[in-house]
Amino acid sequence: MPRYFLIFILLISSMIVDAQAPKKKASPKSAKAATAAAPVADPMEESNVRQKNIEASEMFDLGKEQQALEHVKKYFESPYMDADLCYKIGLMLCDPKRLNQPCEGIKWLLKASDGGVAEAQFATAYMCYHKQCLEGAGLSYDDHQVWYRIAAEKGQPKAMNNYGLINKEEKKIVQWFKKSANAGSPAGQYNYGLCNEVGKHLDKNLDEAVNYYRKSAEAGFPRAQYHLATMYEKGHGLRKNSEEAMKYMMLAAESGVREAQMELSVAFEKGKMGAKKDPEAARKWGDMASENHMDEQSYGEDFYESKIFEDTLKPVKAVEPIPVEIIKKKEEPKPDKKEKEEKKEEKKKGKKAEAVKVEEEK
Repeated sequence: MPRYFLIFILLISSMIVDAQAPKKKASPKSAKAATAAAPVADPMEESNVRQKNIEASEMFDLGKEQQALEHVKKYFESPYMDADLCYKIGLMLCDPKRLNQPCEGIKWLLKASDGGVAEAQFATAYMCYHKQCLEGAGLSYDDHQVWYRIAAEKGQPKAMNNYGLINKEEKKIVQWFKKSANAGSPAGQYNYGLCNEVGKHLDKNLDEAVNYYRKSAEAGFPRAQYHLATMYEKGHGLRKNSEEAMKYMMLAAESGVREAQMELSVAFEKGKMGAKKDPEAARKWGDMASENHMDEQSYGEDFYESKIFEDTLKPVKAVEPIPVEIIKKKEEPKPDKKEKEEKKEEKKKGKKAEAVKVEEEK
């Protein structure tokens, strides 16, 4: 029998065996991945949803925000939802002064984040860090690192600042602060100025510190106003100027910076910083400082757009975190005078008793 004929017979037989063998069913996970990778286009649905997007965006522009949400709510799962519109809806839902439904809002923010909106990515990272409504959106605390990085790499100013704060590499911390500062983030300008003033993660540079503090202070960032005021007061990095020092110190104090309130109290008590002695004003600022427990920190950025939401702003991390041992010592209640005296008397009695025992043994 010719060799070519034998090869042909073998090929035919192998094809028959393959056809008769039972087919493996695709797992739900792989089937889902295949569907996600190649969605079936629906021209009618696409046209309809895109039109709804346009109409809802117009409603937002007219101030009909809740109406806009109802207009597109049922299309949430559609791949044709506009990402920018999803961000607007998510922000509205999370905003405590508007709808105040963060557990719904985070789902819209995540959808906008998947659609590439840098502001939404920053907002999603912020909520992951602060552990707000994560379970319902399938998110976790650790996801804040991913979303901050993605938003920062896209050039989102606030995200660049916060990514600098959570970064563990010293060189990258300063790099991200600087990028954030140059992109216009007041918190980034303050943090980069602080690094230059104290020489944290880079060499001291007072000219740069003054430059970035000024930018941040003029944008209304309270801690930058305080630092700029102290530099004017002491002539640290620039010419001493009591008038400018008082101006920025007052701005910082009015915004709640405890150190600035203390400085004003001393200034009005002793007539410093160009101020006339004023016991009443000194008492007022001293009382405000004693009731204020804000500490010196580097601050992260909140994703809310309006200043009325600043009460929700929390520091992401301090540039120089306070050691845990020191915090514990501060938190321990101080013993009363009576307790101290009682302990001293007990020690004295103990010593006398020991002395009596020694004498008796002799």
